[in-house]
Amino acid sequence: MSLQVRGADGSDEHIIDGVLRLEEARTYHIDALPGASAPRAWLGPRELPWSEERGTFTLEVGHWVGSAALRVAHGTQETVVPVEVAPRQEKLSDGAWLSLLADLEAWSPGLAIGLEGGGVGAVQTEGTTATILAAALLPLVPALIRAIRAIAAAPRELATSTREDIPLRAVRRADRETLQWLARHPAVARAVDPWLAARTGLQDPYVPQDTTHETVDHPVNRYIAWIIGRIARVLGELTDALGRAARNPRLQPDTAQWCRARGRAAASATDELLATLRRTFLGSLTPMPATEAALLAVQDDPVYARAHALARPFLSPRFRLCESRDGGEAPVRPSFELYELWTLLAVQRALAETLDGWTWTWHPVPGNELLAGFGPGAAFTARRADGARLDLRYNVTFSGYLARGNSDKYSISGERRPDIVISFEPQAGQRSWICLDAKYRVRRDAIADAFASLHIYRDSLRWEAFGGRCRSGLLLAPAVDPECQPWFMSEFRERFGIGAWRLTPGEPSDLTLGKLILARVGDPA
Repeated sequence: MSLQVRGADGSDEHIIDGVLRLEEARTYHIDALPGASAPRAWLGPRELPWSEERGTFTLEVGHWVGSAALRVAHGTQETVVPVEVAPRQEKLSDGAWLSLLADLEAWSPGLAIGLEGGGVGAVQTEGTTATILAAALLPLVPALIRAIRAIAAAPRELATSTREDIPLRAVRRADRETLQWLARHPAVARAVDPWLAARTGLQDPYVPQDTTHETVDHPVNRYIAWIIGRIARVLGELTDALGRAARNPRLQPDTAQWCRARGRAAASATDELLATLRRTFLGSLTPMPATEAALLAVQDDPVYARAHALARPFLSPRFRLCESRDGGEAPVRPSFELYELWTLLAVQRALAETLDGWTWTWHPVPGNELLAGFGPGAAFTARRADGARLDLRYNVTFSGYLARGNSDKYSISGERRPDIVISFEPQAGQRSWICLDAKYRVRRDAIADAFASLHIYRDSLRWEAFGGRCRSGLLLAPAVDPECQPWFMSEFRERFGIGAWRLTPGEPSDLTLGKLILARVGDPA
């Protein structure tokens, strides 16, 4: 089946070297020929809406970058195409995006899959989130079920011996215990000789004999039954966590669809595992954790070894679900929030290279907003030997005026939360502070809208302990649109006290930016 993919403007998107390359935050249409029944299409686990009238699927790519797969089924035909979603060309190149991810991963090991479609990252040792579990474990379920069915088709059996009384004529080979019993019962032993048996009237006496029975109630089979139950519980918890995440009102528009699709996949995997357990002899066994006999069988039999290997990730502490009851945050946020986090790191690096001899410390906040403890109030602190202090705070909350209470940090209107707040406390003299706002958007109208936020921050925010009003503001953007060039000029910043600055991943630390920030807060260098 041939696919035709078009952008929202009608331009064709070509499959190059077998890969469909798309851009984040865009809408595409996939044409499909009409048939006896409506075709179906999925991007990863998310089913795409079909328009009978237009004969197209609508593929909306949210704010995520990474790998996925497009699958289109039409009757008996099915086409699968790898998809690579890249950053918007006017924002970042592929190399710059990879540099951004590499910087964040080096700073905070454990960055991983987000709630949407991308696939980048690793996990922690103390547990992880539902999104990582869905991406890492669900693909293993079909292979695990095949391995369990292979076990059910040719199970390991256990030979058990019991002492039973059986007719003498049924004994084909007497064991030692049977011979000793006959020696102690000479009257029965005469029945071995047919002539003597006929004279004494013995008719088919019973004698004790060891009898061997083969049973599937082997410790390794009990272990497999136990594993299936444990994995079903893990997948059930995953389904619940994804359902809670889908109800989070702060999600991006299509993120809830990804969560619901993964939740349905987890629920389907649970049902299939439990159905496999019920339909095979494993369902009649008493589940039991691995014993020494079970592990020996696993090592000895490649069929059991495969099932054991596929099951291990489901039981590993690395893949234990650590999700708050309200759904929590994605370990990797949308691309614009990743850029926001990266600017925090980039600004700190620029300041660290400018402030010679200062000591830096990182203060994460408790919780699981991100794997490193990012969240409102997380901060870098730099100290000089004379006691001067510079703080680089992330997402500081300025309460609304009517809800400020006794706080000396507030907004004269509603609650505000700048991306980055930099405060300076000299050994003696006036304290001061400025705010920075990271903007992943670069078009003229987007930057103009971003300046509105900067105006509000500078005019409405107050921090009494640090001089009251914000001294200055700066927009940080990944690229400069030619139409926006004047906003990035030093003349503009000097004249109006606010402006824009290009901060692009993959480039050396911007010492000029560090010097500009220090000058705005009182030049502590």
